[in-house]
Amino acid sequence: MEQNKHGLLNRRVKFVNFGQVCLFLTLIVTWHVSAPAHAQAEQQVSSAPAPKRVVLLYAYGDGLPAYQKATPAFLSLMTAGGINLNDLFFEYLDLQRNHSAEYRQRLADSLQYKFAKSNADLIVAVHTEALNFLLAEGKGLFPDAPVFSYLVVRPELIEAKNTGRRILIRPQSLDMKGTLEIALKMFSQTRRIVFVTGTAAQRLEYQAKRDFEPWRNKLEFDFTSDRSVEEILQSVASLPPQSIVIYCNVFSDKTGRTFIPRDVGKMVAKAANAPVFCLWDTL
Repeated sequence: MEQNKHGLLNRRVKFVNFGQVCLFLTLIVTWHVSAPAHAQAEQQVSSAPAPKRVVLLYAYGDGLPAYQKATPAFLSLMTAGGINLNDLFFEYLDLQRNHSAEYRQRLADSLQYKFAKSNADLIVAVHTEALNFLLAEGKGLFPDAPVFSYLVVRPELIEAKNTGRRILIRPQSLDMKGTLEIALKMFSQTRRIVFVTGTAAQRLEYQAKRDFEPWRNKLEFDFTSDRSVEEILQSVASLPPQSIVIYCNVFSDKTGRTFIPRDVGKMVAKAANAPVFCLWDTL
């Protein structure tokens, strides 16, 4: 597999597919990935024994529907690979609802205390925030263990080059352009696009603005990351004709409240007076 100049896996994921993730994890269970995450690194795969103790770091709380789908698949894969359930550790970091610096540091201290007498053969960090936490506050947590991180948005922003960790990243790249193209084929008279995100999705909003650039002078775009959920619902309920809504996710809004994205998606779909398209199959 080819790497880019950041030492990251150069492979795009247009649709989040847990089957693909499980297949990819199978390779890691079978072989240790030993490529250091630094510029111009050459990826190397050794024939070392499969990892025996795996720590999985989920960025958010355990109520997220995507995690509810991912966990059974992960358990099935690990046990099929011969890993004992007693050697699997699932940690829900809950970083969205608890984002203060004090919480993050205390969480890191708690995890280091919990695993003080344990070793890990593999760390799996799910979502960008989990990897950022591991590289910052959690830098002392199993520093010698290889890391596999997936659902990472804009991996070029991850400051992994100088950590000394061995990291393999599977980037997340939602097919926003393809979604818009499908929407425009279905509703060819569309003139206005409302892209719904919350305050925690700045990286995704950045990607949307980049991907929608070919239509910048043809369509009117409205982005909602600076609004409350109530303002978002009011906006989508009174759209002019020839509008569509593309729902990304809303983990939090400008009031500081946090949400389950699926719940907000249902509210948007119910309130909108225009067609609503969604970028996730786990909502």
